[in-house]
Amino acid sequence: MKTVDATAARVSLLQPAPGRGDFVARLQSTPLPVLERQLQTLTPQERVVLDLIVKGDCNKEICRVLGIEITTAKAHTSRIFKKLAVKNRVQAAVFGLWARLLLAAGERADVQPSSAMHDQQPQLAQ
Repeated sequence: MKTVDATAARVSLLQPAPGRGDFVARLQSTPLPVLERQLQTLTPQERVVLDLIVKGDCNKEICRVLGIEITTAKAHTSRIFKKLAVKNRVQAAVFGLWARLLLAAGERADVQPSSAMHDQQPQLAQ
C-alpha cells in the first residue's frame, strides 16, 4: 500500500497545478514555424537576455553579465514577455527551452544519414 501511495505522490508532482497546464498545452500545440517567427521578433540583445533567463539568471545577474543598467534589463525582459506572449520568467524560460529542443530536433531531422551509418550502432552523445 505504501508503494502505491508513494507512486501516486510522485505522479501528482509531475502534473501541473490547476490552470498551470494551459501554458504548457498551448506551447506544445504551437507549430514550430510559429515559434520560430516569435523568436525572430527578438532583437539580438533580447535573445541573449532570453538565454540568460533560461539559464536562471535574475535581472541583477543579467546586468552584470551584459554590463547594462537594471532598468535596461527590466525593459528587455518586459519586451521578451510581450513578444513571446508569456506572463513571467518561468514561462519565458520554458518557451526558450521548448523552442531550443524543437529547433534542434528539426535540424537533426533535416540531416540524412549515409548508408554506411545505417550499419553502425547509435552512439550516445558525450
